[in-house]
Amino acid sequence: MFGFRLFATALAFFPALAVQVAVANAQLSTAYISRDGSDANNCVNPSVACRFLPRAYDQLDAGGKIFILDSGTFAGTGLVITQAVSVVAVGVQAQLAGGALTNKIVVNAGPSDTVYLDGLHLVGDRGPGEPNGIIFNSGGELHIRNCVISGFSSAGIRLKAPAPSKVVISNCTIYNNTIGIYARRDGGSGQLNVVLDNVTVSRNTVGVRAVGGGTHLRMSLAKIVDNSTGLNSVDTGRLISLGNNLIANNNTNG
Repeated sequence: MFGFRLFATALAFFPALAVQVAVANAQLSTAYISRDGSDANNCVNPSVACRFLPRAYDQLDAGGKIFILDSGTFAGTGLVITQAVSVVAVGVQAQLAGGALTNKIVVNAGPSDTVYLDGLHLVGDRGPGEPNGIIFNSGGELHIRNCVISGFSSAGIRLKAPAPSKVVISNCTIYNNTIGIYARRDGGSGQLNVVLDNVTVSRNTVGVRAVGGGTHLRMSLAKIVDNSTGLNSVDTGRLISLGNNLIANNNTNG
């Protein structure tokens, strides 16, 4: 009889434990961060927003979204992305600046993952500790829009994912970096396809660089101005203009 009671108690206990574990491990489809938030929060709604991007990202399921609610500086420890995600800051000035960072945002996503970065201001000091604003090491697609990126000693945006992969950069301003946009396919077959749509690239040592035959970079309504070198093609990297771009006032237009 005692053994039966013990068994019944175990049956009653373990389902409850399983429910508690499931709740603890639940992932969100939407997470929120704010300058007045705290990383002790769970980010599930604006009233319990987190403070920095890594904490919010860790709460997300694949394909989730992070909303930045207000203007401020969100240094933290930088953000490493390994799955499909959207980071959105609309109508606010969300800076990723300061902090002991190597790269502000690193994308190490899977080959079928799509990553969206919208409305971010990435600021470096052009020192040796901050080589890239955004570095795209792997992923299916990367969309960077409405962003301002400046002050990085390697590149504002460095694209090196293995092909096939696609990058769309739209409505962005990229200035005062060593290289504004650097694109080079790193392995794989096919092409690293990059589209610049209504992008301003200025006051960089090199504005836009495409390296290698597998790299195709297409430009529409781009303004490549006031750089030391505007456009730079290396090892048959392709820079393709749709004919409506402004390439001017660079020491060497390219």
